[in-house]
Amino acid sequence: MKIQHVLNAIYLQLLGRNIDQNGLDHWESLYTSGMNIEDIYIEISRSEECKEFEQTKNQSQINHERIKTILIDAGLEPINVVDIGAQILDEERHIYAPLNEHSLIGTTIGFEPLEEKATQRNNSENNVSIRPSALGDGTTQTLYVNNIDATSSMYPINKKIMGVTEGLINLYTVDEIDMKTTRLDEIDLPESIDFLKLDVQGFEYKILENGINALNKTLCIFTEVEFQEIYSRQPLFSDVDCLLRDNNFDFHDLLFQRRLAPEEFSRLAGPEKGSKLMWGDAVYFKSDECVNKQQLLKQAAIAHFVFGWNDLTFGKLKIHDYQTGENTALPYLDALHKD
Repeated sequence: MKIQHVLNAIYLQLLGRNIDQNGLDHWESLYTSGMNIEDIYIEISRSEECKEFEQTKNQSQINHERIKTILIDAGLEPINVVDIGAQILDEERHIYAPLNEHSLIGTTIGFEPLEEKATQRNNSENNVSIRPSALGDGTTQTLYVNNIDATSSMYPINKKIMGVTEGLINLYTVDEIDMKTTRLDEIDLPESIDFLKLDVQGFEYKILENGINALNKTLCIFTEVEFQEIYSRQPLFSDVDCLLRDNNFDFHDLLFQRRLAPEEFSRLAGPEKGSKLMWGDAVYFKSDECVNKQQLLKQAAIAHFVFGWNDLTFGKLKIHDYQTGENTALPYLDALHKD
């Protein structure tokens, strides 16, 4: 379970927005100190912001439906999702869940190397196809299965970091499984990959560099990235960032940043915010000059419904309107501010 994702889901439900860094630091500190998720939920539900959101919730929902109508009337087609590292995580919903809630997803294809986890998700959700496959460079790799499934990786634990860092020190490998990997470009995928999500514990770069053809037809990428060598020999954010920029993607934001302190400091000083950035989730959009009018509509829908980035949505619609002579940007702006 990634507590930052749980907290963000609570914020989306109770406040209608993604969690900000101050909120994440505050609630994560309380959670580390022993406050459980249920009590955090109750506290947030009692906040003034929650009360204000509840007062406008019905209108907000109407506006979301109106925005959906604006996009569909302009020609928005169903959005295709490719999910790499697709297992179900405790108390965490998929980042693209809002697209499903608004019936905007066409297909969801996923890849999960742990077969039982792939089966679990196939059995629990409709209209998904999760394949028990490991993606990579086409060679045989070792999957290091850790005591917490979600931290399993094609790279071994780096004890020089994990062994001395709060929150990571109790992770250890329980099994090693040799797996034949498949290159992303060798897989039959939809003609358009509109939302590509990767959560593969340091193996993101290896998958992406073997999926250049797939990247050419991808519109938005949400990928976990590491800033420290948590797993031995793994590529870091800078490697992923250069690869994606070289393939016409613009970096937009780094969400769910996780900073950790040395374990000794936390043990002696008590729970305090760590200073070293360890990992986060990076969001990229295909550059404007590389997308057509239909792709702009899909990017606009993703920006609005997944991330709540209304300025980006407006910008994508402005470019769409310039290309087509249609009028979607101003109606969208009007729908945001209707009382």
